Amino acid sequence: MLTVLPASALLVWLGSRGMRRPGGVPVVVYHSVAPEADWLPWRDSITVRPDVFRRHMQALRDMGRIVVSSSCLRERRDSGAPFDPRWVVLHFDDGYLDNMLHAAPILRDFGHAATIFVSADFIDSSSGLRSHGIGYMNADELRAMDADPLIEIASHGLDHGRIPVSDRIVDHLDAGNWRRYAPHIWSLSPGPKARWFEAADPAPLRLGAPIHQSDSKLCGRWWRDGARENEAERDRRVQAELREARARLEAVLGREVRFLCWPFDSWTPAARSAAEAAGFRSFTGGRGENLPDEDPAVLSRVHVHDHAFGGGPLWLEDLGFRAKLGSMSGNLYWAPVVMAASLIRRRRFAKPGVHA
Repeated sequence: MLTVLPASALLVWLGSRGMRRPGGVPVVVYHSVAPEADWLPWRDSITVRPDVFRRHMQALRDMGRIVVSSSCLRERRDSGAPFDPRWVVLHFDDGYLDNMLHAAPILRDFGHAATIFVSADFIDSSSGLRSHGIGYMNADELRAMDADPLIEIASHGLDHGRIPVSDRIVDHLDAGNWRRYAPHIWSLSPGPKARWFEAADPAPLRLGAPIHQSDSKLCGRWWRDGARENEAERDRRVQAELREARARLEAVLGREVRFLCWPFDSWTPAARSAAEAAGFRSFTGGRGENLPDEDPAVLSRVHVHDHAFGGGPLWLEDLGFRAKLGSMSGNLYWAPVVMAASLIRRRRFAKPGVHA
């Protein structure tokens, strides 16, 4: 299945990864872990089957990897002490209910720690611990997960929204695509959003409405009413939103929350300044390898997909996972495998959606 890669393409890929140095700690990102997730329009990009996830966790054990918490890695980086080259960190973005139903039992089977990042507007309004269902975790479930010594809940901001940043139109909403553009709608819809996928239409937008060039709500300068907000307005808006996100999650968990995962892994120096003013002290969004000489407050991450080679048997999923871990750890001989898998997968899933 692997194809011969043009040397020029491989060199470009390696250059984009900065010719990784040995000694980094892979931070592996998952989202949804479920047998199926038809309710998610971007499921092909973010959903991993439980048997594939279990295969990944088994691979970590077979490789002699040691899964540590985000807090453990931050403390070691702060101290300047050397890392164990076997370390790995696991993240889950968005706070899906299936993280509790399907991922957490597998994590417990292996004793692997993980951090789950939750957007405050997506905390479900139900109560109690559910044994089935779709959507996002509720407050009781988040508290139960956070009480597990293997699990930490952290912030993913407020609404995971995208905003228009210019008058350039890139698409129009229609009956077939509007759910894929949900992050554009979330920015315009204050309040709870955990059941957004049950909506019959894209209100407050309408079918036929233009989709403009966009950016993460926490980074871009909002273009509306024919003008773009200035930098000071953007900074005040972002800081206020992050203060609210942090306060609401702290109220649910009953403890301090200092770790922010940027939606879309997108950030700017101005966004980080606003986040620090809102009380956050650790962040995702790095483009390094989590080495001792990098900023200890920032984690660089690698996203893991199901169908790593576009499909096939479980051993291919195992190979793709091992290749990503090896590449993130600075072992560049894995680079051709990672690039081949990426190209093959991209051909199968040509429209992954806008959410990450």
